[in-house]
Amino acid sequence: MIEELFHRYYNGKSIKIDSSGVKQVIDALKYASDKDKLVIVSDPIDNEAEAKAFCKTIRELGFIPIPQPTYAWNYNRPPPKEWCSS
Repeated sequence: MIEELFHRYYNGKSIKIDSSGVKQVIDALKYASDKDKLVIVSDPIDNEAEAKAFCKTIRELGFIPIPQPTYAWNYNRPPPKEWCSS
């Protein structure tokens, strides 16, 4: 599992991460996935539209997305069900 691949949690909000280092991390995650490891990506997300875009991208990479709401970044509540639907 990796947290904060495309978004970072800062001051109660989701901040997009500069994509320069993301490719190297994705390559490492793909390597793990190719070795039959389950890869879960959880990012802090502010709203449903952002969550759906995040889920689409992560699924296209072959990983399992968890669009964790910024209001529950400590995982004290799950993401809303509509955030996870395709």
